[in-house]
Parts: sequence; C-alpha cells; structure tokens
Amino acid sequence: MNEPAATQGDHYDVIVVGSGPGGGTTAATLAKTGKRVLLLERGDFLPRERANWESKEVFSENRYVANETFYDLHDKPFRPELHYFVGGNSKVYGAALFRLNPKDFGAVRHPDGISPEWPISYDDLEPYYVQAEHLYWVHGKHGEDPFAGPSSRDYKFPPVKHEPRIQELSDGLEKQGLHPFHLPIGVNLVQNADKHAGGARTLRVERGQDAIRVSVIDAGPGLEREGRDRMFDRYWRGVADGTGKGLGLALVRAVAELHGGVADARQVSAHGLDVGFSLAGVRGWNETAREELSSPSTNDNN
Repeated sequence: MNEPAATQGDHYDVIVVGSGPGGGTTAATLAKTGKRVLLLERGDFLPRERANWESKEVFSENRYVANETFYDLHDKPFRPELHYFVGGNSKVYGAALFRLNPKDFGAVRHPDGISPEWPISYDDLEPYYVQAEHLYWVHGKHGEDPFAGPSSRDYKFPPVKHEPRIQELSDGLEKQGLHPFHLPIGVNLVQNADKHAGGARTLRVERGQDAIRVSVIDAGPGLEREGRDRMFDRYWRGVADGTGKGLGLALVRAVAELHGGVADARQVSAHGLDVGFSLAGVRGWNETAREELSSPSTNDNN
C-alpha cells in the first residue's frame, strides 16, 4: 500500500492527544514556543443549544455524558462522568479549581496498604499552579482557606462575590470562629464591569404584547458608535487594562440569539449606556409596561 507523500503542512513538532484541561493547557503552552502543535480530540464541538442551560438535561438526564459503560470492583456497571467534546471534561463542570494539598504529595496509609509519595513535591508544582490559575481566570483569594498550601502569587481576579444571603451565612460562621472561604472558580463574570458603570445602575424590563426587552442602564462614560457596534464581539474590550477578557457580552448575545432574540446597546445620554437583549414571541404579556429597579454599584454577579 503506497502512503501519500508527506507535505510541509503534514508536519507537526508536537501531537497532543485529548483537548481536556490537561491536553488543552499543554497545547496552549507549547504553542507559545512557536512550535507547530496538533491537538487530537475524539469528540466534536459541544452543540450550542438551549439544553446547555437546563440543569435537568445536563445533570439529571446526563445529556452530554459519554454513552459508555464501565464496571466497578464488584463488576457492577456504571456510566462514567466523561464528556467527549472539544474541551473534554472542562465543557460541563462546576469550574471549582483547587490545588492539591501539600500533604497529598506524601505517602498515605490505607487499610489495604500504603500509597507511596509522589516523586515531586507541592513546592515543585507551585509556580505552575500560578500559571494555570492565571490561564483559567480563576477568581479567589489565597490565604482564606486555612488548609491550603502557600502561594507565591495571588489569583489574577478577585473572589466571586457572595449573594446577600450567602454573605450573611459566611459572616455568621466567622463569628463562631470558623473559617469560610470563597471557592476558587474559573469563570468570566460581569463584575469586571463594575468599575466602568459609573456608580448607580438601573435594571429595566420593557414588556409589550408579544415581546420583552431586559436591559441595564449605567452612568458610565458611554461608548462611541464604533464601540457600541463592536462591544458584543468576542474578545473585544473597551479598555485594554488587562483585567477583562471581552467574553461577557459575547455570551449575552449568544444566549439571546439561541432563544431567537437580539442583543443591543444604546447611548442614553451624554453619559451612560443602555445594554440589553430583546426576545420576540413572548406570550402572556397583555399590556405594555416598564419596570425599573435602580441601585448603587453592588456585588451582583449576574
């Protein structure tokens, strides 16, 4: 059997098998060296559909879990929590990104024997933990978790702020001498927009016969027409200060379009923007109305 002649385009310096957190991180790091990297993945892209945001479909019905059967120690079959998509198991997960504890690297005695210590230590991995946390936009605060190992650098982003009731619980636990802490979460949140909102914000809901528009109005400096036209583009940032990633509003548009709607931005005055989304075909609205909720800059994460 004659093999086709290899071309320059067929050559790769490195081939990474699997595009999950491990493979994806490895490929991203190697690509920065200028090497030609091929990333192999057995699965397709996760389909963008309404079920992405439905907890029952994702967690109860296991819509995206691999259709495979594994067997436990007693030969009892079970369906593994594996996701064969570009991105691997990072496509459907809770985004909590803890480091291993320093003690995890040592020998551990179990009822059936001893798990030997690792050939490397926590200190060996610590600089790479920092790089991974910054790569995955982890939000958190080193030093809050009393059981965690030391860190040479803090997270690049602040902790995900608690909802009011959760904050009350956290405060109450602290008063009892306990040490609640924020989970280290690898997410992209609009709390980065707080500093651009100019203080107070207004949530507006406009309802019509068969449509609804939800928007947020701020008192910030606003944007020129070019900026308003581009602000929903993926990775576009109005201010390149290194904190935002330019994905928040792109996700807003994607979700709106998934439901047959549109996202838009309007300049409401010399200062301030009205940014929102509209959905057509919304049934059950019998009157035209507008509701507004104004508040100062808060710790909202939504």
